[in-house]
Amino acid sequence: MNGWPRNRIDGRSVTWRATSYREGQPTAFVISSTAATVSGDSLVLDNAHINKRPSARVFAMHYRTRGYWNHPIGIFYDSKLGKWKIRNEDGVAMPIGLSFSVRIDPSAARINTAAANQSHYLIIDNPITNENPYATVIVTPVSSGVRRMTHPFAVGYVAPHWQILFTDAAAMPPTDRTVRPGSLSRLSPPRSTWMTRTPLTRRSFAERTWQTDQALI
Repeated sequence: MNGWPRNRIDGRSVTWRATSYREGQPTAFVISSTAATVSGDSLVLDNAHINKRPSARVFAMHYRTRGYWNHPIGIFYDSKLGKWKIRNEDGVAMPIGLSFSVRIDPSAARINTAAANQSHYLIIDNPITNENPYATVIVTPVSSGVRRMTHPFAVGYVAPHWQILFTDAAAMPPTDRTVRPGSLSRLSPPRSTWMTRTPLTRRSFAERTWQTDQALI
């Protein structure tokens, strides 16, 4: 698929950002861990669309095929391998035969937590999701190095905004990167980051990252 479908928001036609990916490997798929893809606590993703692309937008969630996997996961770019990984954020070894749903979406946003005084929640300030309690918001944490996202999280609507929040009320870790508000960057993923996307319609599918100090990465 060379682009996202057209939809309508409040009577206006909206086109999602088209991808520039070549035909070949899919951008949405289910992957299962094998002896060849597991490395310690991680499952290595080998996909031409995201290999050697630290700024790629990747979503992942556990896809249940057997039992439950009650461990927090995040996505992590391994600069040495030049590949993205799905990582157990609590350091538990990745078992063989565990499945994940993966989506690669260049239209998604990546947002940092604040540099200081970070609360247990982040406000998603977006004209499509604002004052829209029917929006569907999906998030994936992006971790880096030794800093990991080990807290349970959820999304919730507190008018007029959606929020990403730690359900145990722990403060989210502050970013360790200085980014001017509103500036853009192509640096590698920050250490306290969430992946997200805006919905297609007032009652439709959306994937969105974490928000911080208004700096989009």
